[in-house]
Amino acid sequence: MLLSWSKMVKSSRNAIPYFDSFCYNEFIPYLERRISMNPLRKFWLVLIGVVLAMVVIACSCGSIIPTPTASPRPTATLGQTNTSEPTNKPEPTNTPEPTNTPEPPPSAVGRWEDPDSNAPYSITTIEEQNGQYVVVSITNSGRGDANELTFSKYVNGVLTWEYCPNGMHCITSEFVSVTSNNLTATWYWSDSGNGGTTTYRRAP
Repeated sequence: MLLSWSKMVKSSRNAIPYFDSFCYNEFIPYLERRISMNPLRKFWLVLIGVVLAMVVIACSCGSIIPTPTASPRPTATLGQTNTSEPTNKPEPTNTPEPTNTPEPPPSAVGRWEDPDSNAPYSITTIEEQNGQYVVVSITNSGRGDANELTFSKYVNGVLTWEYCPNGMHCITSEFVSVTSNNLTATWYWSDSGNGGTTTYRRAP
């Protein structure tokens, strides 16, 4: 039995590379020389050898098995972006809604019909010259379409004009306001007397 155990221990040298050389060079040959010893002494020697072999094997296995270590957390190096953490996407910008282009203010330029005159109605024609309104003519087809305008002036943003129908009072008018289809002006007799407000209608 002792011989078979010693052969088994010798054969384990290839399986355990880190076994203590002392066991093979000194201890086992000693056991082989002592085969003829007392059975009780043989028992204790075998027991001691088995325990010693188990201790050596346990130590060798502990040195072979690597100790698990925690993997280090990846870190971003200079010039690189750490992809492990999500980045916030930029919020979309709201496209401004198109604004309606304001319409230009109504203009007094054009032909204006005087509803207070006797039919056929008098026509007052206004033009724009050098950025200012100017009355260029006042005519009435019932009076021969003659230009009855005597003057037109534009002072401090106010347009004033006068016309003198044949055989009637001269009338002075002053511009007040204008819309797309109507022009409002005050009027009075130039030699004093009556006065009021006229709303002209835009004529074709």
